[in-house]
Amino acid sequence: RRVHGEKHTRMTAQNPTTASTFVCGAVAGFVARNVVAPLDLLKIRSQVVTGPHLARSFELMKRAVKNEGYLSLWKGNWPAILLNTGFSGISFYCHDKFLEIWKQTYGPSMFDEFCCGAGAAAVATVGTYPLDLIRTRLATQTVRIDHGLRNSFKHIIARDGFVGFYAGQRCDMISVL
Repeated sequence: RRVHGEKHTRMTAQNPTTASTFVCGAVAGFVARNVVAPLDLLKIRSQVVTGPHLARSFELMKRAVKNEGYLSLWKGNWPAILLNTGFSGISFYCHDKFLEIWKQTYGPSMFDEFCCGAGAAAVATVGTYPLDLIRTRLATQTVRIDHGLRNSFKHIIARDGFVGFYAGQRCDMISVL
């Protein structure tokens, strides 16, 4: 229960806490990411590998399992889990906060959900983009160059500096907004 002066209110769907909003978004992102990980890996590999023999998804999946093992279908999944969990949590939290500020400042309007959603997605994209970059790099490796999340971070910092974490991020921001 929360106490506001003398009045007691219960936490409900209409009155969520900041933490519960973030946790709900994070859990949704975690579950969704683990379910779609093999499909995401196939999508990424289909985008970067050329040749008519690679056109069918099941053929790509069979090849990945045969050459790299069953768990290869989740290659790059840890950065993706952190990405989706972080993105969902940040965007749920920011959307609620931005909407609260918007309504206090401008009052309700037909644009409040759209604007607050776009702003929340932009903040979440900036905050989680380095994980998206690492996930993509790990998922496209058929021969391991970077061995995991920590090594990938070190490699990017050593080669490109901090700005290396945001390679291609402008295009992502345009698609979000």
